[in-house]
Amino acid sequence: MASLSVCDNFVWREVNPGVWQRDADETEVFYSSLVKQYAGSGRMHFAITGHVSLVIPVSDGQDATAVASRFDAALQTAWLRLRHQLPSIGSQVHFDSHEQKWKKTYTVSPDDDARAAWLDNTFHFVSNGQTEVEWAIADPPAPELATLFVVVTPASSGSEARRDIVLRSPHDIIDGIGTLQLLNAFVHHASQAFGEDSPLQLATVMGPKQHA
Repeated sequence: MASLSVCDNFVWREVNPGVWQRDADETEVFYSSLVKQYAGSGRMHFAITGHVSLVIPVSDGQDATAVASRFDAALQTAWLRLRHQLPSIGSQVHFDSHEQKWKKTYTVSPDDDARAAWLDNTFHFVSNGQTEVEWAIADPPAPELATLFVVVTPASSGSEARRDIVLRSPHDIIDGIGTLQLLNAFVHHASQAFGEDSPLQLATVMGPKQHA
């Protein structure tokens, strides 16, 4: 029987129904080890933060509240579609004490309840009156999962709806260039969803991609 290549360890495999896993690579192990080593500090070393501001104009005769609500629904849909397009953003690196090695794992979200749970855990509105700069200066702790924060900035004139999108993630999930690409894809999905009648109705199911 031919021996398995070392590279085979980095191919996603379904280890349990709906649970996909592979070995963590050298870079993922480095960043995950630092997080674990300095966990007692209460901070996450090398956490990734990305930001983009989005503005939707409110025309004369439009209901500003309705536009803002539709905008927010489109942002949620965009995050769900990214989870389908890039399932590894829902993954986590952890140390497997049984095998004594670092693993990367993600769980498929096959139905509405699972999607809603993932959205509730990784998509948060920040509407406490702070601007995006004030919220960032407050230095909130980085989450263990890649998470999108939507800072709601009240419009001074009512002529626009503005949302400041902040991605915070462990570095083992995504890097700086990947964050720029992800936010670009997010804006694309949000734009499409905003133009739809029912943006939260997904035509696709978040499923596994073997080489994601």
